[in-house]
Amino acid sequence: MLLALIPEWKKVGCEIEIALIQDGAREMNLQSVTDLGVKIHRISARNMVDFCALISLIKIAKCFKPNQIQSHLYWAQIWGFFLRIPIPGANVCWIEHNTYFNRTRLQWFVFRMMARFAHQIVSVSYEVQQYLQSNKVNSQEVIFNPISRKFTYQPDLERSNTFVFVGRLNEQKNPRLAISAFDFAKNSGLIDEYATLVIGGDGPLLDSLRNYVSELDSKDSISFAGQLTERETVNLLQSSVCLVSTSTFEGFSLVRVEALATGAMVITTRTGGIKGILTDSPNSDQVISGVILTDPEVVEIAKAMSAVSDPIFWSENSIYERVKAAERHSPHKIASDYLVSFNKTDLNEVLG
Repeated sequence: MLLALIPEWKKVGCEIEIALIQDGAREMNLQSVTDLGVKIHRISARNMVDFCALISLIKIAKCFKPNQIQSHLYWAQIWGFFLRIPIPGANVCWIEHNTYFNRTRLQWFVFRMMARFAHQIVSVSYEVQQYLQSNKVNSQEVIFNPISRKFTYQPDLERSNTFVFVGRLNEQKNPRLAISAFDFAKNSGLIDEYATLVIGGDGPLLDSLRNYVSELDSKDSISFAGQLTERETVNLLQSSVCLVSTSTFEGFSLVRVEALATGAMVITTRTGGIKGILTDSPNSDQVISGVILTDPEVVEIAKAMSAVSDPIFWSENSIYERVKAAERHSPHKIASDYLVSFNKTDLNEVLG
């Protein structure tokens, strides 16, 4: 998210510094923003009650003296509260990305208490906003996540009859359901015998999924691509017919919008990030052309896979509708939405 927005904010003269509370080995590549002059602070806190690390964060904030403080995850949100002490004039904003069913009662209690002192709580989807409100947390605004400009529709590229799953290979993303549905569709003749499924991603379920696939009749049609770079993801979606998203819960699910931007179809379970993103508006249940909502069941997903070959979804109008929906998530637009929200400054007025 920030890698897409920071270049837009820098265009209008915003000074930005990033504090990484946890600096793990799997950290995103931040070279693109450091090249823009963004300073990165690596704190590497051991846990949430690492007070030495918290003091380091407070010292960093005192030196930088920001007027806007964004916190994107639970740990950072709670620590962001303490930054109001040395910088009382800073606008503290929490960005809520998910529907966290695994939070404990104590965590929700702390979250609700601290939320009273945040100036603004932004949800990345209407479902996240509703989830927060159901937990008695007032999220004032919804601002969607941006997608990279690299995800584009290339009409001259030929698409293979390939279904794609891209995501962390864990229980939340539920990749086994996508594999099972593809295997059922293949064995039942619902999809072409030459259809393939590519699993992109890494995670704790990788080994068990490989073992599971090795026992399936369709094993020769299923491949594991490993952890994909952004460019590899772009190329895969541009050359495939459909993204299959089988998550048990989501807050936004960026890859679904990335798929739309390339003109690919999307089959997805009914998880967060549908309203106003995969539909025309937050009040509409009518999905855009080429998006198929399905129950998290093997047969239902397999039937949805069989519909992908329908020519109606590959007309110019249908593809245009998908690509147009993705344009609502351009970095320029989302960066502008944040500036309007925080500073009442329209990015379009500055950049033209």
